[in-house]
Amino acid sequence: MHHEHVVATARHPRVLPAALWLVALAVVAAAAIVWVRTARVLSDGRPVPVANVPQPDAVAWHGRVFRSERDLAAELRREGRTYGTWSRNHPAAAALLASLATRP
Repeated sequence: MHHEHVVATARHPRVLPAALWLVALAVVAAAAIVWVRTARVLSDGRPVPVANVPQPDAVAWHGRVFRSERDLAAELRREGRTYGTWSRNHPAAAALLASLATRP
């Protein structure tokens, strides 16, 4: 019996390598399909429209909302502070208030 097994194996020595080649070919083909589809999507790089993003129109400070430098400066004076010092410590908020003064 052992002899028959050896003879049967010897008759089909290339079955396993052929199957492995088929599997490898299928994997390469699948990867190629994915790559081609990805390349098509990336080559059609149109920007995605974004809805109008609302722009801030006020600064919140200590639980209150201020829409002008003048109003915030008055509040800071009541607290014993100055707008100049506050604006140096909060440049982004100060820039926003300054831009609000020039908006229509």
